[in-house]
Amino acid sequence: MNDSILKMFKTYHITPLPGGGTNALYLLENSLKERCVLKVAMLSNKRAQTEEICLDLLRQTDFVPKLLSRRTIDGKLCLLMEYIAGKTHLSTLMENRENANMDHSLSLFRSLGVLLAKFHQQKITSRHLAHLDHQLNRNHSFIHRHLYERSSGILKKINSFRLNMSVLVHGDFGYHNVIRDLNGRDILIDWELAGTGDPRLDIGSLLFWTHLHFPNEAFDFCHAFMDGYQSIENLECTQEIIHPFVILQIWRIIDMVTEDFPDHVKKEWNRRLSWALDKVFI
Repeated sequence: MNDSILKMFKTYHITPLPGGGTNALYLLENSLKERCVLKVAMLSNKRAQTEEICLDLLRQTDFVPKLLSRRTIDGKLCLLMEYIAGKTHLSTLMENRENANMDHSLSLFRSLGVLLAKFHQQKITSRHLAHLDHQLNRNHSFIHRHLYERSSGILKKINSFRLNMSVLVHGDFGYHNVIRDLNGRDILIDWELAGTGDPRLDIGSLLFWTHLHFPNEAFDFCHAFMDGYQSIENLECTQEIIHPFVILQIWRIIDMVTEDFPDHVKKEWNRRLSWALDKVFI
């Protein structure tokens, strides 16, 4: 743990938390047993700034953690946020799988659809957030050329659909980033990949992870999710329309993979992309 963090928060008991990805996460607890979370940008202050902007824009809602303050420690942007006591939907879904609790899992997916639709209804814009366009980055030499070319062809369809919607997009939406707190609220965390764009990008993210992690139940889960979403927001999401957004979301993840990553990771993303290019998701 960084000595500067220990010095700045010397009145707190500090415990490292798992799941930070490109960030370091710490649980801070004071003598009154009050808790908060410290998120330290490890690779990019820009992504931390994106999260800060989103939490500020959504501060009047009840589905994001409260942003308490920001600090800079050794040049790294640090966000101090509300601690959410609860479990991610991913943890609950894995428990349901072990207990064969299909009905509860379907209910969770429907709630994810409702949550996302309510979020997409927020009339929020910011010139400080990037617009998530439909362009592919060809700077990944580890991705096979024919997969890039097929992806490009599929993404060209987005423009032909004449979709003109643009909302605040989470950018990494899924059950892994939703915590149900002790009061039953669903809280959407990890906003560093957010921006403005078509809402189907978030839908495509959920469909991709669901088919990858739960192949046997995926169509039932995705149907429950879309049922929840469309109970709030009527949005056309046929396979033809949603497929390019799934591919686009996969490429956004690939953009975070560098040549320095282990070969098995780069090989796996080639496999996943190849699989997704021929996959029916909805």
